[in-house]
Amino acid sequence: MAHRPALLRNAYFWAIIIPLLLGLPFLNKPFHIDDVSFLAVAHQIVAEPLYPHGRPGEGGKPDGLFQISSSPLISYYYAMILRQFGDSEVILHTGMLLFLVIFSLATVSLAFRFTGNGWWPMLFLASSPAVVASSNLMMDIPAAALATAAAAIFIHGSDSRDWRFVLLAGLVAGLGVLAKYSAIVVFPPLVLYAVFRNRVVYILGLATAIVPVGAWFVQNLMVYKITHVQYLMALEPQATTWLYDTLNALVIIGSCSFIAIALVPVMFVKRCWLPLCLGSVGALLALFILGVVQEKTQYAIWCAFGLVTLVFVGWGVAPPTLAATTRVSRYPLTIFSPQQRDDLFLLFWLVCILLFSIFQVYFQAVRHLIPALVPLNLLLFRTRVSRQLAEGDFAKGCLVFVLLLQTGTALWVGKADYAYADSYRSFVQGFTDAQANDPAKIWFVGDWGFLYYAERAGWRRLKKDGSEPTPGDLLVIPDKVSRRPYPSGTRSSLEQVFTYPNHYRLLTMDRFTGASFYASVGYRAPYFISGESLETFRVYRVL
Repeated sequence: MAHRPALLRNAYFWAIIIPLLLGLPFLNKPFHIDDVSFLAVAHQIVAEPLYPHGRPGEGGKPDGLFQISSSPLISYYYAMILRQFGDSEVILHTGMLLFLVIFSLATVSLAFRFTGNGWWPMLFLASSPAVVASSNLMMDIPAAALATAAAAIFIHGSDSRDWRFVLLAGLVAGLGVLAKYSAIVVFPPLVLYAVFRNRVVYILGLATAIVPVGAWFVQNLMVYKITHVQYLMALEPQATTWLYDTLNALVIIGSCSFIAIALVPVMFVKRCWLPLCLGSVGALLALFILGVVQEKTQYAIWCAFGLVTLVFVGWGVAPPTLAATTRVSRYPLTIFSPQQRDDLFLLFWLVCILLFSIFQVYFQAVRHLIPALVPLNLLLFRTRVSRQLAEGDFAKGCLVFVLLLQTGTALWVGKADYAYADSYRSFVQGFTDAQANDPAKIWFVGDWGFLYYAERAGWRRLKKDGSEPTPGDLLVIPDKVSRRPYPSGTRSSLEQVFTYPNHYRLLTMDRFTGASFYASVGYRAPYFISGESLETFRVYRVL
């Protein structure tokens, strides 16, 4: 009993418990969005472990699975689970909790290093809507977890001059890149950190990343005669503009990190007028241009919050850094204090992630910016002015209130996304049972989780390969995941319409209302308060 209070006060202990608790309500979440692609790779691995993306076709042409935008590293992990338990939503999502725990533990380590307090950054990360609602099988959480762990290990190794940790960091970073190629953005900040610490030689330790990445590329060349990265880069990207992606990045930050909301009243009390004025001007401009002119009210609100958040980050870093640049020194790095070097490192890390998501990713999305939450949270609690703001009972009260608000929002978004995903699983199961005595074949048009559950139920997907439904067959078309309209030339009669109500009054993916958690294109917010239905299924009888 004597050790229990100490354990309960340990941030690392709660870094394990909190992600498990927040992930518990979503263990039975249906397979959703791109989960289907990574499950397909996992099944291929079960069948042929040495050919995770399938054997090459005629003329050595890569299989269709080769178009998936990540390496099969995490799918190998899924394959081990599939061998033992099959396609169990509960078991697979339980396995994904491992990466949430790694993500949280790495954040605690970095928080102790940069803020002296492991609690606040970890709590605001674990309770972010971006993290809680991403309880699926996509690669974003694993990649963010491994990249953040690599950063924590490298920084510890560099600070303690321990080559073992430095070499391990490179290996873990390489695994992060294999989880999702965008994790490569962790390398430039780590190089800068080594330079700032005058330990440039440790940059060589990051070369261990070549081991896992190189092994994967060798497999690509042996099987397909081209690396996976080269193949993906040759594909034509979607047309997006940097302006939309920048605005969407602000919206994602504002809707997934509420820390700045807690700092506003504290700044009023402590009379920090400059950041408040700058943040207010930016917020008002966003509300007017996007909310009034473009009539995208919810989008504008989140964009305003995002602008305020980045203003507060800049206010904490810029003034002392600019003051330092006025000093004259024979050695450029000596003009910055250790505090300022750490601030610049974290800011550079944040900027690298933002720029990569804006200019290198085909489309903006919440999942692409999950790694940015770590340096963002650290900066908001790390800079000298931020630490001064967080002192006192009033500031702590504001932080606790906003933390609870963010956690409640995250659970709301998570449950709304769960309900949306479940509309497809429930409909397929229910409709299949209802048609058990009807000899007609069931055809469908659609993607994502609906595709998975429909094919598992034995339905036939309508393709452009010449196969078509015959008279008497049924054709099911959902409104929101069918990327093409009802096939022309096929005569039919509308028999039934099934509508799934939106009990949470929140949407996470709906191109008609402007909700776009998984692919922010245009003026679409990650989540959208609306009473619109989750999905409508139309059932046609082919004539």
